[in-house]
Amino acid sequence: MITAYLMAIILVIPVLILHEILSSNRKGNNHSRYSIVAWYVILVFVIIIGLRDLASISIEHFIHNDEYQYRKSYDLLIGTPFTLSNINSYEWGRYLLDWTLANVFKNSQMWVFCYALITNYLYVRTIKRYVKPFWFGIFLYITVGVFSFQMNQTSSLLSSAILLLGINFIIERKFWKYLLVVIIASGIHFSAWIVLPLYFVLNKKFFTKGTVLWVIISVLFMSGFNYISNIILPKTPYINYLYEINSEDAYGVNIFRVLIFSSVFIFILIFKEKPLNYSRVDQYFSNVIVVLLAINITSAAYVYIYRFNEFFIIALIYMLPRVVYSFQRSVRYPILIVVVIGFLIFGLQQNWSELYKNIIFG
Repeated sequence: MITAYLMAIILVIPVLILHEILSSNRKGNNHSRYSIVAWYVILVFVIIIGLRDLASISIEHFIHNDEYQYRKSYDLLIGTPFTLSNINSYEWGRYLLDWTLANVFKNSQMWVFCYALITNYLYVRTIKRYVKPFWFGIFLYITVGVFSFQMNQTSSLLSSAILLLGINFIIERKFWKYLLVVIIASGIHFSAWIVLPLYFVLNKKFFTKGTVLWVIISVLFMSGFNYISNIILPKTPYINYLYEINSEDAYGVNIFRVLIFSSVFIFILIFKEKPLNYSRVDQYFSNVIVVLLAINITSAAYVYIYRFNEFFIIALIYMLPRVVYSFQRSVRYPILIVVVIGFLIFGLQQNWSELYKNIIFG
């Protein structure tokens, strides 16, 4: 993973920073230039992620990797007739997509490539639309874990990428269009349904005012996690997690990681209204930061809760640059340096593994 991480940082971030510097000194069609550089970013990401082969290398090193299981399930679809009965073994959208890819290309590498292409296109497109500066958003996308999570949590990341299409529908209060996006995303990964109830509160100003209450609820949820899980999970497709939750092998996210990310989220919430022209977009993403804070706290009870971050992490990618760049230059750049170094080190720590293989360059 460390190879993929460093390749993404080295091939993308210097180019984006240089582009940012040159664009600030030029007049003309900046939108066109940003489109070109965005496609360059997508191309690099798809080469790194879409042409990977972690399945074979994980077998060689006797290391568990979800990609191997995904590829096995995909290969079983090759040459099989389309049947609704198979949907019981898949989410309906994933079955439809995987069956189509399997019987058109008959190669699991094309499955990896197509998932990577769709996921990275949707994320880069969203970052380009909402996040300023663009390089900072892409830097966080790589370092916070979204980029590397794709190599293991393939379907849930695609589901989270599809949900990005619904951001504008939440902000503009277009429920039926948002519902359609959620239905499609949950067809790829069932857990996407978690975002639907939040439609009714994530535009409200009172949501962030209740941050302390949400923190208290999160701590209580963390304390009673086992009891709550045994009530809720049997009613979902994720009942298989109960065995691990109730075993002695269950563990939570490292407490230092919880504290560090909680401090980042609290920093954002303290200064969330500092940016000029505070808008409905800012209000929405500020509210989502509260959700991220709650997930971060409760993940101390069980590590897999942290995976729900995938559906909301775009808020961190949007709000942190927004807040940092709202400070005067004399304050902004020291904060920016600390943030960049901190997230760069976090990304290195998360990706410190040699488990990476690419079909082009090994």
